[in-house]
Amino acid sequence: MNIFPRGPDTWHYHNYLWRGQKMDEVFTALNNFHRNGSTPVNMAASWGNFFLNISISEDEPSVWWTFAYRGRPPKKPKISLPPSIKLSTDEISYICQKGQIRISSTAGIQIYNLTAERLIYEGFRQRILTHPELAAGSVILHEGYSTEAVGAQGPGDSAYPFRADHHLMLFSAIIPPGSLDMERAALQWSRETVDNWNAGQPERTANAYVNYAHGVAT
Repeated sequence: MNIFPRGPDTWHYHNYLWRGQKMDEVFTALNNFHRNGSTPVNMAASWGNFFLNISISEDEPSVWWTFAYRGRPPKKPKISLPPSIKLSTDEISYICQKGQIRISSTAGIQIYNLTAERLIYEGFRQRILTHPELAAGSVILHEGYSTEAVGAQGPGDSAYPFRADHHLMLFSAIIPPGSLDMERAALQWSRETVDNWNAGQPERTANAYVNYAHGVAT
């Protein structure tokens, strides 16, 4: 068993919140930052989501992102992002609460495909109009982690083979018990979202992160 040093006690977190018109700028900056799997160890995590925040807009999803840096913040930021609407903290904790019925689906990708992300965002915007209760309890999550050391390890050298999946994607919808129509709508939306992620990387085999899988992945 490897026991690694504790590391620094101080971590730096920075949160951002945008309207949808900043999407292309945000994902371009993220792709340049992560450089297709070479995110260094100290940039421990960056994850973001599409979700409905009615304090920002009642008819389109907002884009939220957070960065967790291992240690004190670097003097010169390595990513240039558009200004945030406001700093925010706990935006989507409802997706982790117990006692809820969830519909989820997942995909593993290497880089963010701007066309796919725009289609996914527009799909969310349409659900706000057609299924507002479903949209209110849904989130589309994008997870990125420090992958430089992960990629340096051979995929056949350990029990974890999916080292080329640099980002873990998750669709998650919370629905009330007994709502079969909403459940069917959520399943259709979840498949559509994953299909768009996978269509954005046609040269790769579709992967599903088992901790996020819901039984509909094939």
